Amino acid sequence: MNAEAIQQFDEEHLPAVPPFETDRYGNRVDTSGEEWMVVDPTFPATIDWGLLPQGTVKHALKLWLCFSIRSHSPRETNNQFKEIMFTLKLLEAIPVEIEDLGVKWWKLVRQRLREQDSGQSSEYRMHRVRRWYLWMADLELPGIDPETALEIEQWTIPGNVKGEAVESHDKDSGPLDDRQFAALIQTIRRKQPPTLGQAATMLCVDLGPNPKAL
Repeated sequence: MNAEAIQQFDEEHLPAVPPFETDRYGNRVDTSGEEWMVVDPTFPATIDWGLLPQGTVKHALKLWLCFSIRSHSPRETNNQFKEIMFTLKLLEAIPVEIEDLGVKWWKLVRQRLREQDSGQSSEYRMHRVRRWYLWMADLELPGIDPETALEIEQWTIPGNVKGEAVESHDKDSGPLDDRQFAALIQTIRRKQPPTLGQAATMLCVDLGPNPKAL
């Protein structure tokens, strides 16, 4: 399912969640049930949709995770789910419908995060949930408020340098884009005499460039 397919919906309903997605490594992920097994050799993870009540928020988040499976690493997909779930559960009531994610909700979430961690702001945890909302706004999904999207897009949300580089797809410090990643995979799979560099690159592709994992 691509962006063009996602946009083919009527005025009252969201598009259907596909029965499966294929991740960047070619693994097939079953997205038909309430538990999705994300394939990660170093950190096997199950995305449990039973943690969210039925509604358009849950459905739209499933669509976002399908997009993440195709475009990000398995670890990042799992992080997307965990961080967005954390934000959705931050207030007393979990939002059920997309309309519940209005500007009032965003301001309450930002205030709650600013009050956490003994005065040290946790606003950085809004990065992923904001990116999800702006993605929905770009696709004009039903229930999204364009004015809310415009306002939160202009917010300055603090974060660490590495996280900002990943989120902004910085050309020097950020992740490889799809074309670069495909070229890398093609290169290391080409028949050639084995080298230490090739082995290290293959390990990074399979496990992620995490020193502990390596």
